[in-house]
Amino acid sequence: MEYEIVLPKHINPDELIKFTAAAEDLGFHSLWAADHIVLPIEETDLYPYTDDGRLTANSQDPQLDAFTLLSFIASQTNQINLGTSVAIVPCRNPILQAKMFASLDVLTKGRVICGAGVG
Repeated sequence: MEYEIVLPKHINPDELIKFTAAAEDLGFHSLWAADHIVLPIEETDLYPYTDDGRLTANSQDPQLDAFTLLSFIASQTNQINLGTSVAIVPCRNPILQAKMFASLDVLTKGRVICGAGVG
């Protein structure tokens, strides 16, 4: 069985390194970064992926860029896989986004998992 874990919403690089090292040492299969450019300030009940329609993220949560974050994490790891949960495809040029995934995959020796969605 493979276990995966979402990266915490830290902006402290030392805390991220500590978390990442622990996840790799514990044998987790993969680390996942959320790709939120911005979040709505007002509450909603229209979000389709929760029972009550509310977002699980808060607009005040720190939101690091997923690709930058995964590149940073990749430099601190050797074996754990890295993925986006999920990359919001319409927010970037799709050719550029594909190149970003491919470059990260080459530099991590094939450890990247591409999770993609529409938003």
